[in-house]
Amino acid sequence: MCRLVIKYDNTNLIRVDLSENNLSGHVPVRIGDLSNLEVLILSTNNLSGKIPETLSSIKSLLRFAAYQNNFEGTIPSGLTRFLRNLDLSYNKLTGSIPLDMLSPSNLQTVDLSYNLLTGPIPSTSISPSMVRLRLGSNTLNGTIPSATFGTLEKLMYLELENNSLTGSVPPDWVLAGI
Repeated sequence: MCRLVIKYDNTNLIRVDLSENNLSGHVPVRIGDLSNLEVLILSTNNLSGKIPETLSSIKSLLRFAAYQNNFEGTIPSGLTRFLRNLDLSYNKLTGSIPLDMLSPSNLQTVDLSYNLLTGPIPSTSISPSMVRLRLGSNTLNGTIPSATFGTLEKLMYLELENNSLTGSVPPDWVLAGI
């Protein structure tokens, strides 16, 4: 088993892919110093601890994938501020989905399935660019925000199974045979 240790003086890195390496340990807070980073993939390792809040300060970060690890704690607010794609599935993340998580207009795909998330789905605003949203297999509760989902013209895939949600899907979806 290898530990994740990042030593860098190069802020010119634009892509870091450390997936499937059996890495362990925490992601260093200094990862946020990689100001030109566009893609960060840490998936399928044994990384643990919290997701560094400093990731939300990387204005160039478009894709962050850290699925199939052992991350725990809450999801940092502002994490999706600049992202297009986020995959944190198959971790041990707890707490509720941050209110601002689904709203950035550039956000296209979010996968938070197979975690320990609780509370309602934030319904105040969901990105009009959202194509794929996976929130299944958590312990989410509350009402399905059907009115909000019904306005998402680009949404092609919605996964909400294995939660404790109530309500219904948008009426237009039933008429369309979705």
